[in-house]
Amino acid sequence: MQHYILCPKSGGLFLFSDFKDRSFQNILGSSALYKMVYNRGTATHVYVDNKRYTLKQNEILFCKPLNSLEIVASQEDLKVMALNKDVYKP
Repeated sequence: MQHYILCPKSGGLFLFSDFKDRSFQNILGSSALYKMVYNRGTATHVYVDNKRYTLKQNEILFCKPLNSLEIVASQEDLKVMALNKDVYKP
């Protein structure tokens, strides 16, 4: 499942994905997006700036725009939200 909202007026982008479709993997490496990953399932590994981290069950990982986030194996229990700073422009 993937959902995204793009606001042409402000340039705001918000996306939500459950990683079943790998098409959003490239967006996670974007230097323009804040990224939040929530793990509902058992502990899994993610890579932030090419460093391996263990994301435990019910843990949330927050990445700043300059951080590169990589999910190697498709994980049904991982959910990601990503947004750019233009989402919350007045």
